[in-house]
Formats: sequence, structure tokens, C-alpha cells
Amino acid sequence: MDFRNWLVEEEETAISAGIDPIHTGKNFNNFFSNVSKGEFGKSNVGWQPSMDMGEHKPFHDEVSKHTGHFDDHIAKSIPTFREIQVKKGHAIVRAFGSTDITMIDIGGGEGSLSKTITSLSKGNIKTKVLDPNPNMESFYKSKSQVPGSHYDNRAFYRGWTDDDGTEVKALNADNTPDRYDVATETMVFQFMNNQRATHVREAKRLLKPGGLFIAEEKLKTNPEVWKDNEAFKDINHKNTYYSSDELAAKEKIVGFQQGKAQEKSIGMVDNMVTVEEFEAILLHNFRFVWQYWDSGNFKGYAASDNAMRVAAFVRALGNTNSKYSRVSLPRKVERQ
Repeated sequence: MDFRNWLVEEEETAISAGIDPIHTGKNFNNFFSNVSKGEFGKSNVGWQPSMDMGEHKPFHDEVSKHTGHFDDHIAKSIPTFREIQVKKGHAIVRAFGSTDITMIDIGGGEGSLSKTITSLSKGNIKTKVLDPNPNMESFYKSKSQVPGSHYDNRAFYRGWTDDDGTEVKALNADNTPDRYDVATETMVFQFMNNQRATHVREAKRLLKPGGLFIAEEKLKTNPEVWKDNEAFKDINHKNTYYSSDELAAKEKIVGFQQGKAQEKSIGMVDNMVTVEEFEAILLHNFRFVWQYWDSGNFKGYAASDNAMRVAAFVRALGNTNSKYSRVSLPRKVERQ
């Protein structure tokens, strides 16, 4: 795949398809707010892990001190999501926590991951939660305080103006001198648009040379494989925590499965890219890419131009395979 004109081509394609190439996460702001406040998507069924989390109990205990409704909702919606967040945070602390480094969590929401990383690294890892949602910010500031972890209420890359006239400012590599050793993104880009090359390029611009980019995405695949993965997820995980009516109500709001077939469905399906596209974009931007998470249609990748840095993170993760994995992990992503 030729990426020399990728950014121009993908924006031209978006425009011709009637998609705003600078579309942001504005349209999902109310959904995120309502979940964070516990007004939507709340389940009273206790979460149970699908992975062995024995050695991660200290991290899980700490992250629980900073967790709210939104984190709980996602854990009960995506199999092995909470487990991989704990393993990921634990790995960042284990691999890099003895030195002074900085981390930005793009779309970091309630901030539990960042707070825990800063806390358990004894402040060596300074974290910034980047998220424009006011309810997420309110929760972050009221739930707990961790010196060395900060909240930034700007939007990644492009800002917008709310319906009430409130300006949401942007944070990007052109308007801040700050650069980070680690940048994480957890299924944020798919709530903006499908211009993933732009997103990954901007995330790299926020990194220091040799920095580590950690990304988790829901990715398109073969239609039959997609369907089987979704059914397996629902039967074995989501149905444990939510009724069929609750799941249908959520799908109508965020467009998980309707795509363009249903009116006003502007959800993740239209904003997703394929596994092949995302891996090619990562390899275009970074020399070394490893897949560390596979939960059906959900994938996680670590990428860097520094082989030792990405390898240290992957080693520190330990075993991330589960009954939802469709490939053996960790997996080195190679150029096709």
C-alpha cells in the first residue's frame, strides 16, 4: 500500500462521501456523559474476570479506587477489557516506572488508568488525561486526587463549538510544545471519524523520539468472522450483565451494528477501519509493531521506533491470551 499521499487521499475520499474529515467526538458527548453519571448503561451484576489476574491484584485494587460508572460499563460490554487495562497499566509501571517519564491518555475519560499508573510508579510516571467531556472531568476531579496526574479538557487534534456556543479547544502537536514518552488511545478514534492515518500520525507527533504508542480499537474484518465474534461476545459476556432490551437501546444510540442501514446511526461501524488498514497505518508510522490484545473484533497494539521500548512493554504484559482471542499473543505485525 502506497502511503505517500495517504492523508490527502483519505480526506478527499471523506469529502466525496459526505463525511466531514475534521469530524470530532462531539456527537457522542451526551452518551459518554449519561454513562459516566450512571443514567444509562448501568448494570448491577458484579463484574467477573475472564483472565488470571492473580499477580495484578495490587494494580486492580488501586484502579478500583478511581473507577466510576463509565469504566464499569465498558468492562461489562467488552470481554477482557478491564483485564487488559489492568495488565497494560501494570506493564507500563513495571517496564518504565523506575524512571521519570510522561504519558498522555488520549480520550482518557474518568482517568482511573492514568491515576493508578502515576500512583503505583510513586509519581515517576506523570500522566495527562486528555478528554473534553465535562462529566468525565467532574468525576476525575471529585473522585480522587493523585499528585502527578492531571486532566486536560481539550479535544485531541480538532476542537469544536457545542450547540450552546461553548468552544471546545483542541490539543495537537502544533499548539503545544509538550511531547510524551508514552501515548495511549483506547477506542477513541472510532468515535471521531474513520480517518485513522490522520489520528495515528497526530498521536506520533505528540511523542518524543522513540516514544511508545499503545492503541486499542474495534476493527472491521471478514463479515462472517465479524458476525461470529459478535455473537460469541454477546452470548459469553454481554448477556451476563445486560438484558436484550438494554443492549438494543445502546446499539441504537452508538450504532454498534446498524451501520448506515438505520437512520441517524452515526456510530462506530461507519468510523471503523479494517484490521489490515490499521496495521498498515501503524507500520507506516512506526518501525516496530506488536499486537498484544485480541478479543474477537477488539485488538490492541504497541508501536514504537525503539525496539527495546516496545519489547519491554510487551514482555511486562505477561500472558494476554483468553478464550476470546483469535490469534496467539503476542504477535509481531509484519509488512505485507
